[in-house]
Amino acid sequence: MQENLKEYKVSVFVCVPLLLEAMHKKIMAGIDKKGKTKTIKFAKILSKFLLKFGIDIRRKLFKQILDEFGGELRFIVCGASPLDKEVAKAFNEFGILTIQGYGLTEASPVVAAESINVIRYGSIGYPLPSVEVKIDNPNSEGIGELIVKGPNVMKGYYEEEEATNEVLKNGWYYTGDLRIQR
Repeated sequence: MQENLKEYKVSVFVCVPLLLEAMHKKIMAGIDKKGKTKTIKFAKILSKFLLKFGIDIRRKLFKQILDEFGGELRFIVCGASPLDKEVAKAFNEFGILTIQGYGLTEASPVVAAESINVIRYGSIGYPLPSVEVKIDNPNSEGIGELIVKGPNVMKGYYEEEEATNEVLKNGWYYTGDLRIQR
């Protein structure tokens, strides 16, 4: 996959966490093998400091790493399961905007995503416009089932009335996924 990113000079990439985590592991192993771990750590600190003043030199500081992806990769959307927080943070630190989203086939498929302006590692982000999301029946720790309502939610399963009635109630789609209410 990494060779394809290089060959086609991909700038926007949509993937699953497992793939992104494997790519990150390979990058970090290469950095370690070359003895550049301390250099990269310092570059991240410097970059973070300069960003506070609106100076973004990440794509210059991490050019060799970015070149491993063809040099054009600027945006990654990751979904299908939770993305390791450290992996998302690392790609953002390298200058590749990496956001996480949440969705299901029954919701055509995106329900929520992080905003490019507000990234909170480990979050599914904000619901898309016209989509309502809430946690149903949260327990004492705030954990409950994520339910979704909106024009993107299916009307029902084809010729499966019983299955439809199990997941669609009062216009809400019961995802079966547990989330933490914050």
